[in-house]
Parts: sequence; C-alpha cells; structure tokens
Amino acid sequence: MNQDKEEINLLTNSRAWKHFFTTYFLGYSAIYFISGVTFFFAYNWDDIDRFTKVVLLISLLVILHLIRFFVSKDYLKRSVLDFLVFISYGLNLLNFGQIYQTGADAFDLFLIWSIATVLVTTVSRNFYLFLLWISLVCLTVHLYIEQVHFGKGSYLFYCMLTLALGSIVIILSKNYEIFFPNSQESWAKIYLFFLTMLHLNFSFSVGNYGLYSENNLSFNFESLAVKWILPILTFTGFYFYYRFRFFSISHLSLVLFFLLFFIQGRLMSVFNSNEGFYYLLNFIVILSYTVFAMKHLIYLTKEKKI
Repeated sequence: MNQDKEEINLLTNSRAWKHFFTTYFLGYSAIYFISGVTFFFAYNWDDIDRFTKVVLLISLLVILHLIRFFVSKDYLKRSVLDFLVFISYGLNLLNFGQIYQTGADAFDLFLIWSIATVLVTTVSRNFYLFLLWISLVCLTVHLYIEQVHFGKGSYLFYCMLTLALGSIVIILSKNYEIFFPNSQESWAKIYLFFLTMLHLNFSFSVGNYGLYSENNLSFNFESLAVKWILPILTFTGFYFYYRFRFFSISHLSLVLFFLLFFIQGRLMSVFNSNEGFYYLLNFIVILSYTVFAMKHLIYLTKEKKI
C-alpha cells in the first residue's frame, strides 16, 4: 500500500517537473527568439535594403501563423506562438513606419496594432495575451489624448475607457472560465483591476475635469457631482461588490488604496500645496486612513478566515 502511494507521488512529481521545465524552456525560447530577431535588425539595419526588411518580417509573420495552425491542439505551445504573432505584428508596423517615414503620430502605430491583433487575442483565449492587448488599448488612448485630442475630450475619453474596463472586470468576475477555459485565475486579474482603478482616478482627476469644463472650476452642481458625488459612489459600488457579492481581499485593497489617491487629489484642489498646513493635513489624512484601512482589511481577513 505504501509502495503504491510512493509510486503515485513519484509519478505526480515527475509530471509537475516535466510541466515546469516545458513551460520554462518554451518561455525562454520565446524571449530569446524575439531578442534575436530584434538585435539582428538593429545591428544590420543599414546593410539591409528596404525590400528585404519588409519581406523578412512579413515572412516571419506568415511562418508563425502556419506553425500555430499545426500546433493548435497543444495549448502551451499555441499560447507561446500567439504571443510571438502578437509581437510580430508590432515589429512589422514599426518596420513599415520607419522605412517609409509615414509621419504619423505614435498613437497610430498602437491603434493599428490593437486592431490587427483583435482576432489573434480572441482566438487564443489566453488571459495574459488579453491583458497585453488591453494594455495596448490603454496606451493608444493615452497617446491619442496627449497628441491629438488633448483638452475637453480627454475627460470623456478617460471616463469611457474606465467604464469599459470596469464592465470587463465585473463580467470576468463570475464568467472567467467561459472566456478563458485554459487559463487559471491568478495575479493577472488583479492587474486588470489595477488598470481600472488607475483610469478611474484619471477620469476624476482635477486636471481632466478642468479641461472638460474649460478651466471653469466654480462651485456648482456639475462640479459637485463630478468632483465628489460620482467618484465616491463609484468607489463605494466597487467596495460593496467585492465585499458582499464577490469577496476578494486583493480587490478591496486596491479600492481603498486608490480611494486614498482620490482624497489626496481633492485636498490639492482645495488647499494650496505650497502651504505648510496642506502638508500637515495631508500627513494626518494619510496616517489616519492607512491605519483605518489596515485594521479594516485585517478584520475582513479574520471574518472570512483567509
């Protein structure tokens, strides 16, 4: 009996180590492959003609698509190839833009890259690749606001992006296995929620609202709603959702953390940051809030027996 258990444990450990080394070497191979292609073009850029540069990178993309088709049944290998395909699209766009000097804004590159990789991201059903694509979309929005549509529209763009990210986070909370059946839940979900909270702060920042209202920050109902009521209701909604509907101590920690940033931003709009009183008040608020937040999270941890 004991011998059978030992054999089972040995077999289990062997499979675990095999999976670890397979993942490890595939990941390293992908990293070195991307590095090799990048440095090859970097060191030999001046010696390669335009036609060869374009053909080589397009051929690389086609070859990766073909290989991906033949290993479609192996999830791990397929995921690595999907990442390589994703990066190859970006390399092709960078190559084309530099060769032909399109003169476009930087956001154009990331916009086309985001659109070109929608199908790859959808078919892959890999949560990490999905996060990479989401990050690319967020970067596109930021560059668009800074280079093209800075001003009044920035507030609205941030609000729309925050709403979209928040909706994705809530939908994935209970339907994660449907969209990503082969990916286990991990820190990646926390990263997605971190992006949501970050853009929530961008949306309700004093600067963006000031641009939206054309620097008219006079006290009125719109100012009160956007600067205080709506942000507090939004943070409260996320708090109650992850406190009572879908309990997660990590998500609650992020909500409380970014709420502190929101409060600090409001203090900066009320008091002059050059005044000594502001620094004293800021210190008291941060210290009091941190103590309260830590005690609250410890209480929830004990209550849920985590």
